[in-house]
Amino acid sequence: MFIPGLGAIIQLRGVSMPPVQDSRIGLAGPIYGLGTALFAMAVAYATGSKMWAAIANVGAVINLFNLIPIWQLDGARGFHSLTRVQRWMLFGLSLALWFLTSVGMLFLVVLGAAYRLFRNDAEPTPDVPGLMQFAGLLVTLSLMIVWTSAR
Repeated sequence: MFIPGLGAIIQLRGVSMPPVQDSRIGLAGPIYGLGTALFAMAVAYATGSKMWAAIANVGAVINLFNLIPIWQLDGARGFHSLTRVQRWMLFGLSLALWFLTSVGMLFLVVLGAAYRLFRNDAEPTPDVPGLMQFAGLLVTLSLMIVWTSAR
């Protein structure tokens, strides 16, 4: 279901899928959201428009919020395919990004990742592409927030 101004919610009842497939579906939303935020940032850069910079900033913040690995958010689905070691890596990356950028939303990602570290739902087989997608989203969205906040 699409909710204008907020995004979409997908409810899968009685559907079971492999963790890697679930992760890719979950991370698809933030990847497309990143694309639209990058478009707004490009327009802001090309025109010098503070309005487009604000739109890019809000888009990046919303997508970073969506990456919190809890409940029904896409970050939880992205964590679904990761091993415990990979979860520790994303926890460390989130913590480092939070210290380096002071982006408050990253603190919530850190808290969600810390929670998921101690759940017994980690996969035994590494998902390197899923880890790279999640890490790339965290880094890019964090840098976008820093850049658009400074404009």
